[in-house]
Amino acid sequence: MTFSRYKMNDCILLYAKEETEDDAYISIHGFVPGHECDNLIIPAEIDGLPVKKIGDHAFNDTCIETVLFPDCLTIIDDYAFMGCESINLIVFPENLLEINVEAFKDCYSLENVQFNEGLEVISEYAFANTIIERLNFPNSLREIHDNAFSSC
Repeated sequence: MTFSRYKMNDCILLYAKEETEDDAYISIHGFVPGHECDNLIIPAEIDGLPVKKIGDHAFNDTCIETVLFPDCLTIIDDYAFMGCESINLIVFPENLLEINVEAFKDCYSLENVQFNEGLEVISEYAFANTIIERLNFPNSLREIHDNAFSSC
């Protein structure tokens, strides 16, 4: 996979163009080392293509405090934000379909999560070791895998 760079405010994101038989989109794969930011805004598009995916391990163990997702985002991959200890609030976009394995595990300050209609899958340990106390699940949710919210 070939990565390109996208400058946004004080941070620089690594991204890749991905293609399927019937779609082309952008996946975000983290920060360029030394160009991280506390308040992350994921762009809606890069190079004219929608940003649909946050790649595995993209932002794990970074100092992100807030994150804003675009409405076109559909997948947050494995370990994407694992260990981001300063995040305390997440509002997911309506088109998000999947939150994968350990995506927000060990986000020890995460207490407020808002799921929107459209979410279908929350995978294993996705929100383990957070301080979430209360949730409202969307009607679209089909699967909550084992231990998705363990030690909350």
